[in-house]
Amino acid sequence: MYFDDTPENFCIFPWIGISNDPDGSVKPCCIYQDHIKDELGNKLYVQKTTVKDILASDYMQNLRQAFRENKKPSACEICWQDEKNGYTSKRLNMQKRGFFLHFDEKENLLPDWRKEPEYPMDYQMIFNNSCNLKCRSCHASHSTQWRKENTKFDGDPGYDMPYKQSGEVDGKLWESRYEWYPHLYNIDIIGGEPMYIKQWHTFFEELISLGYSKNITVTMSTNCTLLIPDLLNKLAENFKTVSIGLSVDGTEEILEYLRHPADWKTVYSNLLFYNNFALNKNVFIQITCTLGWLNAINIIELHNIYKKECTNFTGIWFNIIHKPEFMSLSEAPEELKKYISEQWKNHDWQENAEEILAIEKFMFSKVTSDEEFKTSCEKYRIIDSRRNENLYDVVPKGYEKFLKEFINE
Repeated sequence: MYFDDTPENFCIFPWIGISNDPDGSVKPCCIYQDHIKDELGNKLYVQKTTVKDILASDYMQNLRQAFRENKKPSACEICWQDEKNGYTSKRLNMQKRGFFLHFDEKENLLPDWRKEPEYPMDYQMIFNNSCNLKCRSCHASHSTQWRKENTKFDGDPGYDMPYKQSGEVDGKLWESRYEWYPHLYNIDIIGGEPMYIKQWHTFFEELISLGYSKNITVTMSTNCTLLIPDLLNKLAENFKTVSIGLSVDGTEEILEYLRHPADWKTVYSNLLFYNNFALNKNVFIQITCTLGWLNAINIIELHNIYKKECTNFTGIWFNIIHKPEFMSLSEAPEELKKYISEQWKNHDWQENAEEILAIEKFMFSKVTSDEEFKTSCEKYRIIDSRRNENLYDVVPKGYEKFLKEFINE
């Protein structure tokens, strides 16, 4: 714990920073089930309100007070549900591992939960939602490719951006950046795809030229399809630490189906590059696999690649799909769940063993009716028709007998 008298249900996120969505609306963290609002109940946007004022808002003050009183805010339900299933939640992950990578207690950077913070120290930030992929588990909110597809087939992008992109050059977030730069100790970069967005490159160059970078840790998510070695080397040479999560949801056709139009050969080649890049002493690389029922067996092969060919990585993390629900493990038919469980039991998960047990508990936390699963398959079919793909062509061997009655070919 941070201090001896820290409440048991404490979460550090409301003290250290904010997380903005691509439209500029803001949350205390990316999985929080509400947005920070003003006194009238209207969303605050980073284009219209400075990050300092957002952190000091009544909404955030009330949230911090709830944690001081050891309450469990309802909008933090994903963490409470994960912890109930024995899975390491985002709250606990930051508390047990991530926080002390970013903030050194010896430097007196550890926020006191009894006090109010002034400036954010940690930003989970999105400047732009530009992306070269349209992943099945994603949405028009985080992918310009999704927006184009929705516009083509539905006549609507599927995600409103009332003040355009969050990082608009005339918006408060970008205009006031020299005010919050000096207070920054960690930046968690979310997409879109950061390698695809030029504004991030400007951001890095400014932090380096101003001399702030040496005190800043960079955490970045990338889909592992685009590689800019010069940029990566510059980050490693100038920032305190660089942590990169490679979003890889499987291998071969499963990866290409879930992360359209990714190419597995390119992703695999880039995994090997990152394994060498991880030899830098201040660089930490992990695979982040978004896990649903479709890739539940294929992750065994991905885990084998991690163990045998990505030996310099810090780990592989399985990110449970909660939404969209039709992709979730808990939405699979009961017999398919049992089959998945059997396959998992036959694999040596090593340091991920406890995590898999918790995920299995989540998988069986709901009983899905046949009608509900038919609805899930229909949602796959709609996207298939738009992309000239077929779910039944990519389901893992062994799935067919559980799916035939549900899939309308």
